[in-house]
Amino acid sequence: LHWLEFAFDRETIDSIRLPVEIFESRVDKKDLMFVHAKLKFPAGPTGLLDLSGRDTAHLTPTLLALKDTGISDLLVIPYSDPNKPRYSVDGRIDTRTLQKLLIPGTTLHSALNEITGGDIMALYTDSVSDLHLNSYKLNLDNFLKRKKAGQDKQEEEKANSRPLLAQKRLFFNGRELIYQNRSFTDVDAVVRFDRDATRVEISKAALCGLTGTGQVIIPHGGAAPDISTLFFVESQDSTNIARMSSCLFKSQSVINGTYTFSMDLAGRAPKDTIVRSQQGSIKFEAVQGRIFKATILSRLLSVINILDVDLTQKGFAYKRFTVEADIRDSVIELKKCYIDAENMAVIASGWLDPLNDKMDITFLVAPFKTIDTIIKAIPVVNTILSGRLVSLPARASGSISEPNVVPLAPSAVGKGLINMLKDLVKTPVRLFQDEKTP
Repeated sequence: LHWLEFAFDRETIDSIRLPVEIFESRVDKKDLMFVHAKLKFPAGPTGLLDLSGRDTAHLTPTLLALKDTGISDLLVIPYSDPNKPRYSVDGRIDTRTLQKLLIPGTTLHSALNEITGGDIMALYTDSVSDLHLNSYKLNLDNFLKRKKAGQDKQEEEKANSRPLLAQKRLFFNGRELIYQNRSFTDVDAVVRFDRDATRVEISKAALCGLTGTGQVIIPHGGAAPDISTLFFVESQDSTNIARMSSCLFKSQSVINGTYTFSMDLAGRAPKDTIVRSQQGSIKFEAVQGRIFKATILSRLLSVINILDVDLTQKGFAYKRFTVEADIRDSVIELKKCYIDAENMAVIASGWLDPLNDKMDITFLVAPFKTIDTIIKAIPVVNTILSGRLVSLPARASGSISEPNVVPLAPSAVGKGLINMLKDLVKTPVRLFQDEKTP
């Protein structure tokens, strides 16, 4: 099949099972050269192939058809006209047919298995010519990696200048979709191929006990158009934060308890910077649980050195753990953050930059003991609130995964943090009363 290299890349040609029987073929040449051929593949599928161009060096596909009785019956028309979409698709194609066409271990066969996980995927058009893509598994990471490797900047700019498909909509339904090394389940989405942009509207996607909706708009034209994103995420299964935490961070959970979570994100930037250009907010609250093996909390309590808390075995019992934060350029800025624990309150203010693994947070730790006991344990009493409560400041900075935690002088603590602690102490929850904590 190497005679087709003028129309198809070498990797595609070398992936096709041979021999391919070509019959009822003809070549016409007037103003343009036209090649028409019927194909029969060794595993059973049949096809049609039309090529045209001013000479053999410029022949390009103008029609591709594939039929596999009872499984696939597909017609694809590529358009070279820059004023038209790149392809028109009609019929049905199933990955079982593609498996019959490809040689195991070749580039295209490996790509197909990496993208689908070897499971069945079907693409078909309905009665109003909308496209539907149904899959058990779709690995977008592998697809995008291969797409990027095979496309230079000039090709990318050309591809972005017009819609991919003549069909206006593609409905996607997938049991599992892998993106950014995360496994999303029960995904429902619609891709709209408009003239000015491609719009991806996600009506449902679940991840680690969270569910989300969103929209991505990719304008056509230019090599680096501004992409717009909008996402809403909230907790779906709030019974225990341990499941969400271990799934999301791919490690043993460091916290348990009942929780609620919500987040909204919006951004507009070229694709290379869109991840770092998100704005939004986060709200999180967990109740009646314990925190285990948290590096930053462990180091904070070690620096404060008042209470003997075994995070590894018993954990740090809390009644309420609350976070409210703004997101600016993908940096989390804490507005309200406190842990109402069994024998202390922990208040925090500052920022975290998860994309760059950086943080800078000031803490106030207020142990719920008598002042006499604290004075005996600490030579310098930093701040006394309401004549009965001592708060001890500290700062965590550097890497989120390996923070540097040091004690602070009272003058380094802002009024906002002091006021937050005062408000917490004065709430009707009554932090000093004996409440049972897990």
